[in-house]
Amino acid sequence: WASMTESCGAPPNSTWGKMSPKKVRKLAELIVGCQFEFKGRVTSTTASGGDPYINAGGILLNEMDMSTMKSKVVENLFCCGQVLDGDASTSGFLFMRDFAMGKVAGENAALLALRSIEGGDE
Repeated sequence: WASMTESCGAPPNSTWGKMSPKKVRKLAELIVGCQFEFKGRVTSTTASGGDPYINAGGILLNEMDMSTMKSKVVENLFCCGQVLDGDASTSGFLFMRDFAMGKVAGENAALLALRSIEGGDE
């Protein structure tokens, strides 16, 4: 960040709100114009036979109630599967994990919907 802000003429630890419109524009153009070399996917050398990994990233697991798959951050949001942070081979384990999470999330979302229809509490 420091090198990017410096390259557009702003102090190294500037924030968007403290930069002039001209410098913000220059920084935005710099960010949009960034180019990165793509070298391909990381693949597994494990028993899965070289299948690509599920790359880390997604909704943080500590932001989820794993017993219900309900978000602790966004009200009444249930999530499962590969939208959650994870890093593993695409072996059968992931299918089982995603199906199990889907079952838990679906059952709990349905219970919440039924309670709201019946006028009960969450």
